[in-house]
Amino acid sequence: MTGPQDTQAGNSTPSPVPVSRVRQGESVLLKRFDFGRVHGTLWQRVNGQGQKNLDISICRRYLDGQGNWRESHSFSPQDLPCVRIIITGALRFLKMERGVNAPQSK
Repeated sequence: MTGPQDTQAGNSTPSPVPVSRVRQGESVLLKRFDFGRVHGTLWQRVNGQGQKNLDISICRRYLDGQGNWRESHSFSPQDLPCVRIIITGALRFLKMERGVNAPQSK
């Protein structure tokens, strides 16, 4: 298995999009993380009420019986360490690049 890779939209580094320029219902890709067959994408979204949100999408990629790439949002126990690495990378990015702290569990 290869090490974690941070990938960006395209080959250039995405600059943070000022939320004032993101319209309601719009999503902007901030960062992509890949580890093994698990992939995470960090999004900046503005909902219908104008509230700003940061979301992460996580999926597992696989080849189907016909050789086509598919995505699943279900993970096997063997995928869980990769999921953890993706989440840790996203939390680091949010803290270092965006100044966002993770909520503390009670």
